Amino acid sequence: MRPGRLRRGALVSLVAMGAVALGACGVPIGGAPTVIANNQINPNALTPPPTTVQQGTQTFIYLVAASGTPAAVPLLVNPEQCSNFEALLSRLVQGPDSEQSTGGFSTAIPEGTEVLSVTPRIATSKVGTGPVTVDFNDAFGEVAGADEVPAIEQIVHTINVLAPFAQVLFEIDGQPIQVPLGSGAQVPRPVTSGDYSPGIGQVTANC
Repeated sequence: MRPGRLRRGALVSLVAMGAVALGACGVPIGGAPTVIANNQINPNALTPPPTTVQQGTQTFIYLVAASGTPAAVPLLVNPEQCSNFEALLSRLVQGPDSEQSTGGFSTAIPEGTEVLSVTPRIATSKVGTGPVTVDFNDAFGEVAGADEVPAIEQIVHTINVLAPFAQVLFEIDGQPIQVPLGSGAQVPRPVTSGDYSPGIGQVTANC
């Protein structure tokens, strides 16, 4: 017998022995797929990934709806900001975000308007005994024409979210200014939501 055939025969024998050994060890070498019972599946593998849930306390700001009338728009803020006039108005003057704009909301408050201070800064049970004074930068003075009344309404109604029926006094750089009423008349006194559209739908937030 030739040496080459001896080596080939030995190789075939080793392969055959290996297949027998694998079969003896329980390693499958063929056959149909095995169905896994439901009770053998890790339930976590079937659970969809968690969705992101927005956190915060709900309050409201007033933006101008497509109808041209200010309307309450829900807003999530940090709990410590929920009763803060300054924080709420600072968000208001930024105007609508992309989602609110897509929903048809806009603002009559001039771009670049900043809230310099609000006195009192925090809504408490004592608010109502005196006006809430809001001091804006010069940009707020650029509001004109048909935007004047809704701009004032947006601010007054947003303040009333935290302090219903509060009087609001407007300032620019610390100097009191006249503001228009719903009728268009200019007044130097503090104004209230009653000076504007009675059917606007005032909402409040319980912080």
